[in-house]
Amino acid sequence: MEIILSCLGMTALGEMGRDAEGVRLVWTRAFHPWLLLELDGRARSLYVATFSVVWADGARRPDFSSYRVLEEDLRELSVESIETLFSRLDAEGVWRWPEDVLEGLLREQVRDGSEWYLEAWRADGRRLRLYRYSPEPGPFREMALRLVQLAEIPLTPEQIY
Repeated sequence: MEIILSCLGMTALGEMGRDAEGVRLVWTRAFHPWLLLELDGRARSLYVATFSVVWADGARRPDFSSYRVLEEDLRELSVESIETLFSRLDAEGVWRWPEDVLEGLLREQVRDGSEWYLEAWRADGRRLRLYRYSPEPGPFREMALRLVQLAEIPLTPEQIY
């Protein structure tokens, strides 16, 4: 995922400042534009971008320099909505979930389904990095979709996979 973030000019989780707080979702979908959501708890903002990657003819992997932002927006969030999100993260116990190895975009092209990369960081030093392939309904998927709801992105059930 660091390759995607670098190409889009975003800061990697390991390079976040000590007092930074936030949550990030990178959602790569086979049949819809990819989505990047990054909540900055200190600035009380949510960065929303849809993007795509250009595949060279016959390529088995994307050209990582070919990410193209389709739309982007920066939205202000209320303190209450941010506190609610972090409270739910704490209530779910996500800080104790085992981190996953992020191999997703280094594999073969995902031809069906989607990859969900979720990162969270708190000012007290807690960091979280999770990956799921087309997650089933459950705590991980619900947590990621909370960010999508904050971004006010209208999705049909068919677009969530």
